[in-house]
Amino acid sequence: MKKQKESKVDRVRMLFGKRMKELRTSKPWYLKQLSGACGIAETELSKIELGKKSVTNVTEAIIIIALGMTHEEFFATEGFRNLAETFKGLS
Repeated sequence: MKKQKESKVDRVRMLFGKRMKELRTSKPWYLKQLSGACGIAETELSKIELGKKSVTNVTEAIIIIALGMTHEEFFATEGFRNLAETFKGLS
């Protein structure tokens, strides 16, 4: 079976989840601790980390704040910078 091409939405979702897990485990927190800090169920957080669930702007902000970050700090990674480069010039 031919693998479907990854969409830009999929790439953003995967990068967000990867970054979230990276920061959570550096605390070091389990999903339970992050869930307690942000009020989002562990199952939902797991889906987000695995890139299986998109987040709203509000959920994104809650998670980033619970991790003790600003949006600028959270998104200041090479992965997000490279992704931003691919989006330049698109309408």
